[in-house]
Amino acid sequence: GVLPRTIHALFDALSGAAEANNNVDKENNTSDHPCDSWKVQVQFLEIYGEEIRDLLKHGPGEDGGGVSNVNTGNFKVAIRDGGPTDEPEVLGANQPQVHSAAEALQMLQTGRLRRVTAATAMNATSSRSHALFTIMVEQEWKGADSTATG
Repeated sequence: GVLPRTIHALFDALSGAAEANNNVDKENNTSDHPCDSWKVQVQFLEIYGEEIRDLLKHGPGEDGGGVSNVNTGNFKVAIRDGGPTDEPEVLGANQPQVHSAAEALQMLQTGRLRRVTAATAMNATSSRSHALFTIMVEQEWKGADSTATG
């Protein structure tokens, strides 16, 4: 699918940037890449009916790897409109940091198992919701006083 390929491409690119940073010209204190460091976080939300659920939060007794019961693992989040100058914000959503493509893919699989599904006339395990898997990359740039998030 598109998501696994995108995740692998992202971490390949970030690994390439890290390797370029290790290519430092000690005499001039320069490297081949302007990015000093990066952090990747993921978020997986489900829109089901009128509710938004966090698919990456786990409840008491869950280790994060199993299927969450919709009734006990129903972690609702809210969206707040940021106004005309700010973007909308999701309140209460889990955004775990991931360090590799394998970790990100595990989060994707964990969330997939927690989605609401039910039988339809066409498909025995049809998804009854919409899902949003978001990948947030934060980078620190050389000589910059701030970070870039995208």
